[in-house]
Amino acid sequence: VLGDVGAAIARCEEALALARVGGTPQLVAACLRSLAAAIVIRGELDRAQSLVEESLSIVRRPNEPRAVAECLETAAGIAAAGGEGTRAAALFGAAEEVLASIGATRTPERQPWIDVYQEAARLKLEPGRFEEEQERGRELPLDDAIELATSREVVVSSGGR
Repeated sequence: VLGDVGAAIARCEEALALARVGGTPQLVAACLRSLAAAIVIRGELDRAQSLVEESLSIVRRPNEPRAVAECLETAAGIAAAGGEGTRAAALFGAAEEVLASIGATRTPERQPWIDVYQEAARLKLEPGRFEEEQERGRELPLDDAIELATSREVVVSSGGR
């Protein structure tokens, strides 16, 4: 499966179907995030966004910070893939802050995916702007970060594009 996006997507869809039948809501949410992260690679941004929003609606209720952070990271990747560098940077910052609030860090297996989409976001912004927006994201209240992740609208800071 490694390197074969189509096979990865098929496995994620199978896992999601099984989780919907007999799994916990948290397992369904994890499968939704995994599938979203896979299909964004194929450019299915609208579908990926819908999956992230569904996952977020599940994990937000019981307040699962790590899962919420992964939703924010995935939404950031979707934004970056869609050319929304400002939104992506803010969401990456918000995800980092959620993890920091519980004394956690990103899981290592997510890092290569994150690196790709952080670089994509950086390429859409002027030098230094990614870090500014990432810091702005760290300062967002959680409800505002979730709104940014689910709005599909670019929320721009006072400093520019």
